[in-house]
Amino acid sequence: MKLTHEEFVRAWQSATSFGEFMATTQLTQGQASSRAGYLRRRGIMLKKFTPIGPKALDIKRLNEICAETKPNEEAK
Repeated sequence: MKLTHEEFVRAWQSATSFGEFMATTQLTQGQASSRAGYLRRRGIMLKKFTPIGPKALDIKRLNEICAETKPNEEAK
């Protein structure tokens, strides 16, 4: 579904969730988030939805794992 910027913003702002927005507009998750990011970078103040998918990243723990498993220097 081809949406004008105005149609996109109206649908985004009236949706109660990101999933509802995608169902209403028939956009994929990638298409919707890419366009929302594009508009936000240009100053459009779109509301933020609760993230869908996996739980929030545990940055501290993931960085600890990276530090524990540094690549072998000989592999370079």
